[in-house]
Amino acid sequence: GESGGAGACQDSAGSATDRGGDGCDWYEIRTIFCGSYDDYDFSAADMCCACQGGESGGAGACQDSAGSATDRGGDGCDWYEIRTIFCGSYDDYDFSAADMCCACQGGESGGAG
Repeated sequence: GESGGAGACQDSAGSATDRGGDGCDWYEIRTIFCGSYDDYDFSAADMCCACQGGESGGAGACQDSAGSATDRGGDGCDWYEIRTIFCGSYDDYDFSAADMCCACQGGESGGAG
């Protein structure tokens, strides 16, 4: 992806941490460990800017496109934000995490259109 300018990268882990209890800030000077300590709710490569993950803000920020659609478990895209390992695992007839959820590399780019 592209970064910089108005769409500067922001870590997307929220309160999620790796197996050692560390968040994205720990990886800023330890990029060699990106992915080494991921667990069920934390993926450094997906969530941390230092590991080429995170989210870019600004006008072109990604927006989930699922609307009111949910997966087999009744969860929407927000559930996948800290559970990216499950992207696609619970899709059903009206929900595709990979197509609809930014956390799963889907969704839609916003902007002035």
